Amino acid sequence: MAESTGLSVPDTSSRLRDARDRRRVHLKVGEQAVALGQRHFGPLINRTLDLLDTFTENEVATVHRFLTGTRDAVKDRTRDKDGEAKHPD
Repeated sequence: MAESTGLSVPDTSSRLRDARDRRRVHLKVGEQAVALGQRHFGPLINRTLDLLDTFTENEVATVHRFLTGTRDAVKDRTRDKDGEAKHPD
């Protein structure tokens, strides 16, 4: 990532230990990484939101049902008979 963006890890994120549980580490995204993300994904996000604004409530509900069903199918596919996570074939 550093090569393609010109940013190094310290430029993009920092690691912060949880004050109550030192085993937990929180990642904080840096301002340069946020700006980079906006440059790359901002136009796509804006166009997607503009497109969504053209859908009726019923169409949005249909898309939501499809995406939720797809997500659930993927989850089910990655669980074994006992409900434990497994690697897909």
